[in-house]
Amino acid sequence: MRSSWLKVGVPLGLALVGVACAGIVAFACTSLASLNLSQASGAAGSQTTVTGSSFNPSAKPDADGLFTPVTLHWNSVSGPVLADGIVPDPTGAIGPIAVTIPTSATPGYYMIIATQTQIQGGSGEAYGTPARTVFQVTGSAAAPAPQPATNGQPTAPAATSSTPGVGAGLIALLVVLGIAGVALFGVGTATFLGSGRRAAAASRARKS
Repeated sequence: MRSSWLKVGVPLGLALVGVACAGIVAFACTSLASLNLSQASGAAGSQTTVTGSSFNPSAKPDADGLFTPVTLHWNSVSGPVLADGIVPDPTGAIGPIAVTIPTSATPGYYMIIATQTQIQGGSGEAYGTPARTVFQVTGSAAAPAPQPATNGQPTAPAATSSTPGVGAGLIALLVVLGIAGVALFGVGTATFLGSGRRAAAASRARKS
């Protein structure tokens, strides 16, 4: 009885071990889809470039392939779409794809997730997907600089820090001083001539 069990059980056990090992090897040899970022951190509203590998290449934009194109989501498989319609090349690679981090994101760690759906011969996600990678939001979106409203008219030149009034006042002062100088010169000349006449008249009076 015991020998009969051994004759049946040992080969069966070896067969089960072989099947398990074959499954493990097959799983290990099958690549899982992966994502890479050109930069893994930045402020909300900034951009990063996404590349990926090991997606199923049987996808076409007109959806007549076995799998849909790849879609990039923000922070969950049903989250906001960052990019879609991404068709892997024949090796299963995608990108580079520039994506913009949502401006509403607050500082913290978030996921960028790639999904690819099987549309023929089954349902659900393609094997090895969704793929995930982490992005760190380091700050809030920068507010745009306010622009002056021109209403289609050219913007008036900005006032400078020069003070032309000082120069005009100096010129006016010089003009006043010049007029005063001419006036004083005239008074002095008249006084000198008047003194000369009086001296000549007195001299004539003494001689007579």
